Amino acid sequence: KILSSLTSLIITNIIYYICIYLITYFFITNDFSLLKYTLINISLFLLQLIFFSIGLIISLILKKVKTVLPISLGLVFMFYAISAFAVNSKEDKLRYITPFQYFKTDYIIAENNFELKFLILGFSVIIISLIASYVIYLKKDIHAV
Repeated sequence: KILSSLTSLIITNIIYYICIYLITYFFITNDFSLLKYTLINISLFLLQLIFFSIGLIISLILKKVKTVLPISLGLVFMFYAISAFAVNSKEDKLRYITPFQYFKTDYIIAENNFELKFLILGFSVIIISLIASYVIYLKKDIHAV
């Protein structure tokens, strides 16, 4: 299931990347940086991976969930609300809490790169969530039907 979900994410992002590139190529008249465009699209993919890995661990921890919509919307809205406060805050402390602030587009455009500390933090969240999910899954007692 994990591999099929990752495959779906990858295929969706490749199609998105190509479609938006073609639209941009045909309609943009000023300078276009393929590097900046690619980095912004990679940041979208990394954000999706972060939410995927968090969702995976939550799905293994919670039992008997009838619908995932309230949980997923609640989680995304919580991170979005924290992100809104982080944008208006003078301090960077809130940026560490919300994945929406890990990959700032204005920084990517200005520096042609990701902020290293938030890139490491994003990968850490993904890796820790996946490892924890794997450990929880191995310890689960799944009954045969």
